[in-house]
Amino acid sequence: MPQRYGGGYVGDYAYTVDNAFQASIVTVADGRSVSLSGRRHTIRRGSALRLHGRLQDYDLSPPGAGPEQPIIVLARHDRYHPFRRIAVVTAELHPTPKSHVHPWGELIWQLRVRPGARMIYIAEANSQPPGGQVWQRAWSKPFKVLVSH
Repeated sequence: MPQRYGGGYVGDYAYTVDNAFQASIVTVADGRSVSLSGRRHTIRRGSALRLHGRLQDYDLSPPGAGPEQPIIVLARHDRYHPFRRIAVVTAELHPTPKSHVHPWGELIWQLRVRPGARMIYIAEANSQPPGGQVWQRAWSKPFKVLVSH
């Protein structure tokens, strides 16, 4: 399991033991995931849909107990067009019943959209603390919304 060392950031940290042995510790970014879902995949033209999801860290270090974090929401009309950023929302800490899985709560995000045509949405979590990288970039699975007349 990756461990954070030194300032808590990804990198190589050299050290000496008893002024005789040279060594180093290599740290890697912690894994995390971001989810994206909605109540339905088909809506009427002009209707709003609430997209929402969770940001989770695999080894229960922050963001599990950490500060609010930005989530980038991207959209495209179909697989032949590139994703474009449509919003940056905040994953906020919400208390949950105490458990070993979420001892501090969960980071939850949401966004209200009003697609005028078929859209595919994804969410990206790539924020890092000011001092350097701690987490891996995370992408949600795509969420397709069809618009009916």
